[in-house]
Amino acid sequence: MNRLNSFFGLQIGLRALQTNQAAIDVTGNNIANASTTGYSREVVDLTETDPYTPPAFDAPVMAGQMGTGVQVAQIQRMRDTFTDSMYREQTGRQNFYTAQNDVLSKIQAVVNEPSSTGLSNALQSFFTAWQQVSQDPSASNRAVLAQDTGALTDMLHSMSSDLTQLNTYINQTVSANVDSVNSLTSQIAALNGQIQAVEANKANTGQNANTLRDQRDVLIDQLSQYGAITVNEAPATGMDTITMGNMTTPLVSGTTANALTAATDANGNKVVDDSSGTQVDLGYVSGSGSSTDDNSGLVQGYIAARDGATSGSNGSDLTAQINNLNILAQQLATSVNAQQTQGYDTSGNPGVNFFTSGTSPTVDASNIELNPLIAANTDLIAAASSTPAAAGDGGNALKIANLQSAFPAGTTFVTGFPSTQTFSGFWQTSVFNLGLAGQTANSQETSYQAMVSQLDNQRQQTSGVSNDQEMTNLLQYQHGYEAAARVINTEDSMLDTIVTGLGVITA
Repeated sequence: MNRLNSFFGLQIGLRALQTNQAAIDVTGNNIANASTTGYSREVVDLTETDPYTPPAFDAPVMAGQMGTGVQVAQIQRMRDTFTDSMYREQTGRQNFYTAQNDVLSKIQAVVNEPSSTGLSNALQSFFTAWQQVSQDPSASNRAVLAQDTGALTDMLHSMSSDLTQLNTYINQTVSANVDSVNSLTSQIAALNGQIQAVEANKANTGQNANTLRDQRDVLIDQLSQYGAITVNEAPATGMDTITMGNMTTPLVSGTTANALTAATDANGNKVVDDSSGTQVDLGYVSGSGSSTDDNSGLVQGYIAARDGATSGSNGSDLTAQINNLNILAQQLATSVNAQQTQGYDTSGNPGVNFFTSGTSPTVDASNIELNPLIAANTDLIAAASSTPAAAGDGGNALKIANLQSAFPAGTTFVTGFPSTQTFSGFWQTSVFNLGLAGQTANSQETSYQAMVSQLDNQRQQTSGVSNDQEMTNLLQYQHGYEAAARVINTEDSMLDTIVTGLGVITA
């Protein structure tokens, strides 16, 4: 029977020594990166080396096959791709409601209702002043009416300006988010190329681009904040293809990133176009089958909060809220002016328009104002219902005071509002819908935040580093290293006996 040479055991010991050293190094790297964001725990995949002798026609006849030791097949990172996918989906949904909550809370701060200094109180003071003029059309009551009217129009101007600035803020935020998406996709495309280069001959080398893959996953996690993403990896190259929302052109395809553009629509607002110039919806969840499921990501969240794409049109989005404010100002001016011109001022002349809009042909919340003629001379307030006016005639002022009970006929209402409303009731309904939408957005954000946290904890169970577990592994590999060293030491002693001891005659 053929025998193995005397150095066979040394080779086995050496391989064991090197393998355990590599395992200790990987364990040390895990411990070092235990708190590193996005780091995936690595494990050493150990396999037995090819046995001796390999199958061959002229193989020696001997007992076997004999094991030749151990080797590191690959260093593998631990990752749960299914949980990654779920985490990113829920992250997108959470951030949709984060954007909604951001906008709606800012609208609520502008509206400032219920409050003693809100628009409802200003409306009530305005009509109460008319009531007082109807009872006593004296100069002092007329002055109070002019003052309360100024306070009302100033509030409408301020709210209109604040809501317009909020619209600008949303447009700027959408543009900034699109820039962030483009930055992330460019980095992901670059990493795709680097990963492919490292793993090009993976089947033969066992090389895994673990660090690069961790970096790419961190970027993909960040990308999921902005929209509904779908990630597919090509097994042959290791490169990811990423689509978002209802895009037909991938955001990332191998080493190519197709940039988005924050375009301007017909209303002057920012929307998103793909690389071909086609408007896209980044929040559309693939497979939902309905545009009402556009509920993922910051970009669509801000657009929906602005335009009401999903949050409704009952005063619960910015555009509807601006429209409601303008409707209120327009109908207030229309109804008061119509009745004011039916009465008579202190000189017996027919009343002039009570409200004007400056140089604009149409009254809205941004330009409604007390007629400068009346502001300069309150005697022009047409409080009397006849001419010549009897002493204390405030009949027409009473009719104007009674206008608070209903909108004028023919008013175009926002969808969802009753066809008959008081001025205060109309505004209170708008405020109620706004508050309800804000409460819903806050509740949904909290709910999805809890889901994201739970899914992240599940991911950490797979990819996170437990120092206790790593210390156990460290002891295991340390003992393996020490045992391998003992094997080599034993083989060395045996060889020393052969080399130096044979043929020596001792007394």
